[in-house]
Amino acid sequence: MASPGFTDVFAALVSVINAKFPEVAELLLKRIVSLMTSQVAEEIIALEIVSVLLETPTDDSVEVAVGFVTECGAMLQEKDCMVNYYF
Repeated sequence: MASPGFTDVFAALVSVINAKFPEVAELLLKRIVSLMTSQVAEEIIALEIVSVLLETPTDDSVEVAVGFVTECGAMLQEKDCMVNYYF
């Protein structure tokens, strides 16, 4: 795993970027999903990003979280044993 300690930082960065530049944040999240579905990054990153986005939910953060889970939902479902362990 590359940098699990920075996952919350990346998620916070995505949240800030989304507030200012929604198109850039969407592209960034799609790239992260691509890395996970290609098994370059682990699925725990997706769970941590969603967790940070929903920690203090706003309309925007919930919308981003829904879009993110929509993009990587199939991959997370395949790894549901990890999802159950995490939560």
